[in-house]
Amino acid sequence: IFVTSYDHYAIAALKANAIGYLLKPANKDELLEALNKAKNLNAAQLNEIRKLANPTARPIRQHIAARTHRGVELIKLKDIYYFAADQKYVKVYASNKVSY
Repeated sequence: IFVTSYDHYAIAALKANAIGYLLKPANKDELLEALNKAKNLNAAQLNEIRKLANPTARPIRQHIAARTHRGVELIKLKDIYYFAADQKYVKVYASNKVSY
């Protein structure tokens, strides 16, 4: 779900297959609609679930690697709340730290 003050990012959102595109200030109804859409699985997600159901599938990823000022750190996927674009970087907000 893209949330921005600039409408010229709409094309980028479409190319990224965004579920929603909200212009700031977003209203509650628009946000709830986008979040409800995000609950539904898309074809790519369903394919991944089908692959995981196969017992010969490769191991499931448990972490992602993030380059920080401390070096490369592993972040548990189950601890991640969300990702946020910040200029040319992506911040990861997780339960054990504010961001990476």
